[in-house]
Amino acid sequence: MKNRQSSLLSSWSRVAAIGCMAILAACDDSAENVTINQVSIDVVASEDDLPKCSKDNEGDQVFLKDETSARICVDGDWVSTSGGKDTVYLEAELSCKTVELKDGSGLKMVCNGDSIGVVLNGKDAATDTSVADTTDKDSSYVVIVPQDTAKVDSEKVPVALDTLTGFAQKGPFLMGGTVSLFGLSDGRTLKPTNIVYSADVVRDDGLFRLKDVELESQYAQLVAIGHYRDEVGGGVSESAIRLRALVDLQKRETANVNVLTHLEYERVYNLVTREKMTVEKAKRQAQKEVLAAFGIELKDYVPSEDLDLFGKTDADAALLAVSILLQGYRSTVSAKALLAEISADIAETGTWHNDSVQVKIADWLFVKDFSDIRRNIYSWRLSDEIGDFEKFIDNFVAKTYGLEQISCSSDTENTEQVITNKNSYYEGKTLACIEGRLVDPIVYYNANWTCGYSKMFRGGVGYATVEIGGSCLTKENLRYKPKSGHWLYPNDDAANSEKYGLLYDYAAAKRVCPTGWHLMAAEDIDNLSRSTVHGESSLDYAGTHFKSTTGWNELNGDNTTGFSGLPAGIADEDGDIYGFGDFAQWWTSLEIVKEISRETLTLSGSNEGLGLMNVDVGNYASVRCVKDND
Repeated sequence: MKNRQSSLLSSWSRVAAIGCMAILAACDDSAENVTINQVSIDVVASEDDLPKCSKDNEGDQVFLKDETSARICVDGDWVSTSGGKDTVYLEAELSCKTVELKDGSGLKMVCNGDSIGVVLNGKDAATDTSVADTTDKDSSYVVIVPQDTAKVDSEKVPVALDTLTGFAQKGPFLMGGTVSLFGLSDGRTLKPTNIVYSADVVRDDGLFRLKDVELESQYAQLVAIGHYRDEVGGGVSESAIRLRALVDLQKRETANVNVLTHLEYERVYNLVTREKMTVEKAKRQAQKEVLAAFGIELKDYVPSEDLDLFGKTDADAALLAVSILLQGYRSTVSAKALLAEISADIAETGTWHNDSVQVKIADWLFVKDFSDIRRNIYSWRLSDEIGDFEKFIDNFVAKTYGLEQISCSSDTENTEQVITNKNSYYEGKTLACIEGRLVDPIVYYNANWTCGYSKMFRGGVGYATVEIGGSCLTKENLRYKPKSGHWLYPNDDAANSEKYGLLYDYAAAKRVCPTGWHLMAAEDIDNLSRSTVHGESSLDYAGTHFKSTTGWNELNGDNTTGFSGLPAGIADEDGDIYGFGDFAQWWTSLEIVKEISRETLTLSGSNEGLGLMNVDVGNYASVRCVKDND
């Protein structure tokens, strides 16, 4: 609360004054003898005279003469500050109330279980040197004395719950596991009490129910012990695991236990007991630090005990990603040891630095097919949809390998980066963003990839493929815009690029195909020429089978090869474009004069042939990409 104290001061002056009038006996004998500091409220005769409570006057207070009490505008309602309704919501996450001091000298302000200051009155305040001297000491008055949470014991808010339910998850705990709840003394020391409740995990999704829970403080520790389903291997863990969670039960009847609640537990304890943070603030900081250790950053905060492996939100997906990263290639015993190591590191410094372990995890992920993990989870029949955990795993890989581009998106599709971490087995290899995933392009296009059915991805665009004579190539012209080299729109019209692709000089053409693909080479030209139907002995008529059936000004083709050649035209070294509708050329890697000229595969609307043409590297032609051999 310390960081909010100054901003709350004026608000608390108003709240304290209302509390004083509502609990007049605690302040003085009569309202006339009370001087209120920093208070400005309207006075109306009765409830019927209250203005409408809306967003425009949220937080305003009005005093009712007939009730001798005040109301505050909260969420569209005028909330009474007396008659037992002494809790005032100053903001969405802050619930505050006044409590009479034991010596009767005034009121204590309690927010979310922590005292943030006191309201002193009469002679006691006048003689207290810590009280701000803002009024005449001869009068009874109310004044706020801000106090650091570190100097004030947290309140004990007794809690009574008919049932506390939740899920114990590494993967989901199996039936027969146990969950115990240990009461804690308060939110400042977090010392255990002698209050303990236990229950069994009653389903194979980790569900547990603790009944008739009564605690002297809202703070408690949950401990789950049991075997779990392994989301990586798909089986059951060979030994039991123990996970903890620190929870505030004042406003909840559900709480989960998982790897995030466990990893943040000791850090929260240290932040509260050593650095004197409130539990709420400590939990926020600890979760952020734990996720950062795995390269994860969430936009919004959700308490870890509210997260679910089978949920669909980003926060749920982040939990699943961390659980997968911890498990990795490890046995349960090794996973428990790693969990203990990370928890201890974060507890002291808020960080986890073990490059050798992190690199081993990243190297395992480098060749891991995550569709296996999804299949494992779906096979449990506990959820028909889970969140996008893969993107958070990619973040971890990018962070560990030292990549500049941490996350993949449509804007970074097929962005390629080289692994620079010298401790990695894969140092120097290329990773690329393909379909929103950070993958090894060669592995991606070799695993579960079928030419003619699967697409090649480049720059956020999926290109259809076709197999001709043993070569797998795109059946569309590329329209990717590389960062170096030069390109032009066909016929100088951007609208043509969707259908006809772009025209590239050779410097750009060399950079258009992603890793695992290449410009047409001699072997590919041979494969294309041999593939023509009817067994023509000459290429003079083969072009018909490579041309699209429409789009040519004359002599459309029959496209029996599936090449779907379109007349995108060409351009010379000066960028002068010509031949649109009549001519098409595709760069090959066939070198004629070193660094000067290359051959292009050529189709013309004036004849039915398929040929090669020598073209200077400064000219512009289309590009098709051919998949590397496995």
